[in-house]
Amino acid sequence: MNLGEFEPDVWIPASHPAARRETISLGELARMDVIHGPPRGGAATYGGWLAVLRTMDPRFEFTDPPLRNSLPITLAFAATASRPTAVLTCPQHVIGRAG
Repeated sequence: MNLGEFEPDVWIPASHPAARRETISLGELARMDVIHGPPRGGAATYGGWLAVLRTMDPRFEFTDPPLRNSLPITLAFAATASRPTAVLTCPQHVIGRAG
């Protein structure tokens, strides 16, 4: 999945069926709790992802990260959550190019 020309990084639990496929659909992602950094860190990307995920679920909202600047703690939080939780990071590389 991509947003514009950038490919995001999506971290999902190893137990989720999409982990074995190494791909996740927007519908599957929208049914999970999704942690994304605050909008001020990348308002356009945040708003773009919110709009795309709301096409799957009009009431979709991101879950606030437990600590805004710590990916390891955010991933640990997601791994121990009571519901399937994904972590969506900002796009790291242009599609088709090595990151």
